Amino acid sequence: MDPNELNVMLNLPCLKGRIGDWFYYCSTMSFCEIAKRVKLPVEIDKKYKDPNLKLGEWIQRDIENGRIEPIANYLLHQNERFFNSIVLGIYDGEPSWQEFDIKISESTTDNQLTEKDLRHFSQTFGILRLSGNESIFAIDGQHRVMGIRKASIENSKKFQYDEVSVIFIAHKTDENGLKRTRKLFSTLNRYAKPVNKGEIIALSEDDNCAIITRMLIDENNYLKNKIAINKNKSISQNNSIDFTSVIMLYDIVFKILTNNNIVGYGGLVKGRDKTSYTNKRLSDSEIKSDYKIIENLLDKLITQIPVFTNFFINNNTINREDKSSSLLFKVIGQNIFFDVIKASINEDRIDQTISFFISHDFSLNNPIWNTIFWDNEKQALNTDVANQKYAKILFFDKLNIPTKKTSKDLEIQKNFNLSL
Repeated sequence: MDPNELNVMLNLPCLKGRIGDWFYYCSTMSFCEIAKRVKLPVEIDKKYKDPNLKLGEWIQRDIENGRIEPIANYLLHQNERFFNSIVLGIYDGEPSWQEFDIKISESTTDNQLTEKDLRHFSQTFGILRLSGNESIFAIDGQHRVMGIRKASIENSKKFQYDEVSVIFIAHKTDENGLKRTRKLFSTLNRYAKPVNKGEIIALSEDDNCAIITRMLIDENNYLKNKIAINKNKSISQNNSIDFTSVIMLYDIVFKILTNNNIVGYGGLVKGRDKTSYTNKRLSDSEIKSDYKIIENLLDKLITQIPVFTNFFINNNTINREDKSSSLLFKVIGQNIFFDVIKASINEDRIDQTISFFISHDFSLNNPIWNTIFWDNEKQALNTDVANQKYAKILFFDKLNIPTKKTSKDLEIQKNFNLSL
């Protein structure tokens, strides 16, 4: 064993429970103790000489470093922080469980607890004692553990009173034990249901894009009652009254305000850091300022581009099934259009870009877009990603916006041989 192991006793108040053939212990651990005691499987491997004991090879997926920084930032900057329980595997050392002996005072006259209740409570409440020599690893919640560790290193004083709920299970390193823990890990990750994007937009108070999206839906005179609130990014062909979906509106806000990469664009994208902007809430004044950027841009687009004016101001409906309908009312066209808009803002060419779209027919009646996006055989829209990128590059070239073309892009450009 590593001579630098903790060897520090830790007593944790616990509830003992059972589900199926697993016994588990529910408690809380301070951030400091999580950071010190909970290891990655590959870190535990280094403690042993046994070449057959390689937790890192079987127990968990690879750590995604890109997920740790946002978690640490969330903890460091969010006062209303909260985590759900972390499931911890524990073996080695000398963990012990001591039940409480619960009794009712003889002076109690109104005892509502039966002997069966008292026996159950005594068997359920207790203390889990850790010697400090245990090997503890996250079966579910490894990225949260690493986020806690990183945040604690950066500012341990901030988290001196923070605790997280933990669930301990006993892990054994024999063949059956390995199979049981591996199966549990697989089950936890298979049946865990991640929060979908629509729920994030509806609920998040940390994602500034989500907050601004909700503000636009509630407060913007143009968008009010013209956004489809559904779980999908796409919008029904039969929908004639909504501009776009709530998820696409979120993506538009994200495109305009952050430094997210624009495929096919050759310049450096300016804007808020895309990671921190969607994980750390800004001040109310900063949010209002960013909201105003989006609102002013929408006002400029809606009042100048005729198809937008007809829809938003003149209240014309949309026939999305008609080829004459502008692609600006389809998700594929909105993705392209708002990437072009963001790149033109980057290059200080927004007025030239709007002027071009004022007179441009961005519909399938235009032979260029019909060639690129219409599948005659299937009689349906072709949403191939490479074709969308080619469309953006056509706009960039027309508007003198720098491009970044791969050999495949050049091949597609040669095959289509089109220009605006």
